[in-house]
Amino acid sequence: MLTSVADRPEWSTDSRFTHLADRLANQDALDAAVGQWSQNHDRYELMHQLQSVGVAAGVCQTAEDRVDNDPQLAALQWLTEVPGTKIGTWPVAELSTKLTATPGYSGGKVNRGAPIYGEDNDYVYGDLLGISASEIARLRSDGAI
Repeated sequence: MLTSVADRPEWSTDSRFTHLADRLANQDALDAAVGQWSQNHDRYELMHQLQSVGVAAGVCQTAEDRVDNDPQLAALQWLTEVPGTKIGTWPVAELSTKLTATPGYSGGKVNRGAPIYGEDNDYVYGDLLGISASEIARLRSDGAI
């Protein structure tokens, strides 16, 4: 329980915090008490202490925490680097499902970020649509693509 980890047994007998309705009615006082107590603790250590006794607890994380410091997210390999034409590599959220036979890729099969405008014209017009290189060049010079 929170009161045992906080070493504040008086919180469990405080009439402002006895029932959920009381805690909601006195939310500012409860937030202030917990905030004052918790401010001198390491947030991750405190989170683990609270979780170990069954209190649902988590830290407030910055983007840096999630990207660089969160061991659970790192274990899930939730970010992947994909190359972009103009920006270099860029972290993007990986797909949440991990399939062994048919793996998904956040960067697509070619493992890259979104193309810039017109970057894939030669591939689309030439390889997929079968338009000749000379016709693509003519379309380009006419401003059609």
